[in-house]
Order: sequence, then C-alpha cells, then structure tokens
Amino acid sequence: DGVVSGTVGSPAGAPLTYLVRVLDDFSPGSRLAQMSQVHGNTVAYADPDHAPEADGLVCDQPGVALIVRVADCVPVLLADPAAAAAEQ
Repeated sequence: DGVVSGTVGSPAGAPLTYLVRVLDDFSPGSRLAQMSQVHGNTVAYADPDHAPEADGLVCDQPGVALIVRVADCVPVLLADPAAAAAEQ
C-alpha cells in the first residue's frame, strides 16, 4: 500500500498520493521539483512548476525537495553542507 511510482496494479492517483505523504513526512512545507528523465547527460535547474527533460537536478532554493526516480541506475547526491547551514 506504499506505492510511490506508477507500477502495474497501482490504483489511479495512488503514486502521487503516496509521494505527497512521503514529502509531508520528509520535508514538511516543501514544494516538490521533479523531472522527466531522458537517459542523457542534461542537468536542469529544479523548478517546482515545471518538470524539465533531464537526468539531474540542481537547486539553491530552500523549501524545494528534489525527486529523482531510479530503477537500474545508481543515484548520486551531491550537497554543500556550508550552503545548507547558511540557509538555517
């Protein structure tokens, strides 16, 4: 009952509902930024109002949670702790 991707057998609308629940627990009040993955080498600026075609996201705005869905690829997370501390 915790599907967060569009898998076969998922009730209509369920993936988004579960994703919102995860976001509310993980980063309450944040806006979600995602992308339309294309299996290329494009990195785009994260925009909660638009899902760019890319395979990576970068963001410098507080209150924006990035989502990347992976299957057979290894996800990589890069963060700047100094920048994150400056926002607090």
